[in-house]
Amino acid sequence: TAKFDYGPSTDYGTSTADEPLDGPDPVDVSVDIDNLSPGTEYHFRLVATNSVGQTEGSDVTFTTAS
Repeated sequence: TAKFDYGPSTDYGTSTADEPLDGPDPVDVSVDIDNLSPGTEYHFRLVATNSVGQTEGSDVTFTTAS
């Protein structure tokens, strides 16, 4: 599965729903997020989980339009 953790700091605080993934090949992962505050910087990371365990991606930031 894959999901995104996001929030106003690297503590994140919010996660999207787990999305199921199939197969060993790389895939693009995206999700729409509503109700973000305008003019706010957010941190996010991708979190992937399989039968071996969980891996968190690097922290990335974006800023919403004012």
